[in-house]
Amino acid sequence: MTKSLLYAALAAIVLATGVVVWNASAQFPSQNPPAVASQVAVIDVDYIFQNHKRFKDTAKQVQESENALRKSFLEEEKAIRGMIRELQDLEMGTADFKQLEERITRRKNELQTQAELKKREFDIYKVRVLHGIHTEIRQEVASIAAARRITLVLKFGNSEPIDPQKPDNLVRDIGSMVMYSAPGVDITGEVLARLNQRAGYGNNATPVTHRNQTGGIPRG
Repeated sequence: MTKSLLYAALAAIVLATGVVVWNASAQFPSQNPPAVASQVAVIDVDYIFQNHKRFKDTAKQVQESENALRKSFLEEEKAIRGMIRELQDLEMGTADFKQLEERITRRKNELQTQAELKKREFDIYKVRVLHGIHTEIRQEVASIAAARRITLVLKFGNSEPIDPQKPDNLVRDIGSMVMYSAPGVDITGEVLARLNQRAGYGNNATPVTHRNQTGGIPRG
């Protein structure tokens, strides 16, 4: 799996969870909530995952570990193929033939079992990483919302212009809850900067300005 596909696979889980990142009434339920003016903000979660430095570093480490494991599995497969060639030189039905045949079967089963176990371990780890960072995003959003009296934060997708040659992008944009956001309501860049700083990348991190923060660009 390439790095970009890994990002996409992980981030897709978050983007599929809904459009509301933070809702004041859900965080602080009350039987008689005070009447306040509604303040709305938007956030591009996909953009945050693509530029979250610790997430990118973790994804790179996972990819390297998967590649190393895949290499070891390929070496084991090569060894098993060598055993199969050796088996072909033996007379069928002899003791040596049966012993080698049993070894081949056992190693093939062990390889398949290990491959399934490791895949499951990697999948669980990826979900844990995803959940951890998504929780951090929600916490930062809640902090900003509380400080600015924002009552609702909506997710929206890719802020880049829609390419008519890519139907998937168009379908995703049509399904977005956000058709337009004015300058200043997009908190993506601020949330991302906070996350990177908390993760220890503050001194070396390049300031990030999300595209929609600079011009209130219509969706699509």
